[in-house]
Amino acid sequence: MSKIRLTYLFIIVTCFQYDKIFCQESFFINNLIEKDGRLFRPFLNEPVYGDIYRDFLINNKKSEKVFIGHITENGKQGKWTRYWNNAKKKEEGYFIDSKKDGLWIEWMENGEKYAEIFYRKGLVVHLTNCIVDNCL
Repeated sequence: MSKIRLTYLFIIVTCFQYDKIFCQESFFINNLIEKDGRLFRPFLNEPVYGDIYRDFLINNKKSEKVFIGHITENGKQGKWTRYWNNAKKKEEGYFIDSKKDGLWIEWMENGEKYAEIFYRKGLVVHLTNCIVDNCL
């Protein structure tokens, strides 16, 4: 029994001391402020690092949390998905150090695909307007 308590205590202490490495937190984007590709806690102005989620109010019921993306000290990393307030996708693609990279897809609020945009290190390389060019 004492080994279990000691192990539990060790994990808690490790998380408090090294939370940026081992025990990253989860945050809801609904409760954060975005500035220059970084996310901050309101009032405290502290940057946040970890997994970012969102919830929705649909028919006056709170939805389950939906994964948006991951942020580190270097900024947004990996796949990110943004949503309209009606819970339909708004845009989806990949970040490297808070710069869009690769194919990003954008949708209108009604769910219709609007654009396919290819980025390289945050710069637009190619844009296809799906309304005009009928993307697949």
